[in-house]
Amino acid sequence: MSAPSTQTLKPGAQRYVQWIDRNRYAVLAVSLLLALVSGYLASLLPVRSEFSNLLPPERQSVRDLNLLKERIRTFGTVFVVVDGKSPESTAKAAALIDPKLRAMDGDLISRVMDDDSESKAYFWNNRFLFVSLADLHEAVSALSDKIRDAKLAANPLFIDLSEEGDSQAAAGPSKSEELIARLDKAEAEYQGSSAYISPDG
Repeated sequence: MSAPSTQTLKPGAQRYVQWIDRNRYAVLAVSLLLALVSGYLASLLPVRSEFSNLLPPERQSVRDLNLLKERIRTFGTVFVVVDGKSPESTAKAAALIDPKLRAMDGDLISRVMDDDSESKAYFWNNRFLFVSLADLHEAVSALSDKIRDAKLAANPLFIDLSEEGDSQAAAGPSKSEELIARLDKAEAEYQGSSAYISPDG
């Protein structure tokens, strides 16, 4: 397939194409110069990656955020992932990297964490603050049932003639036993490994 002839172009477009053809080296040189100057100017532009830069700087929320940034140290989180062919090799690599990270300038790195024992301890020590409302209602109900049963069992004049007690025993563990089992499971998870290691090591 041959290229279209310039004779099929309109007179203005034909003169423009002929001018470019005559001055092609100058056009290429000017284009290259513009690209270099534009690239240099673009490299001088600051990179503002914060979400606050999406808003006008005169907004009250942006001004308040800037005041907070002057008083509070801002930081980001960087994850260093070690991947290897075996758990032993990744453990050795992590042991070599850890002291190098901890030795870095404190102005650059606030702290290095290789496990979540601190956060796990916080959540475990304050575990009852994070219980859902439904679980709290269930615990109150189970405790009320436990107190009632204890009072009845301590009463020498009480005789249970219903079959409800036998049916409950056959049904399985009580509510309180289920809640205690769930708490024991959570405690076992808390006392388990805190290291940031995948199940396969």
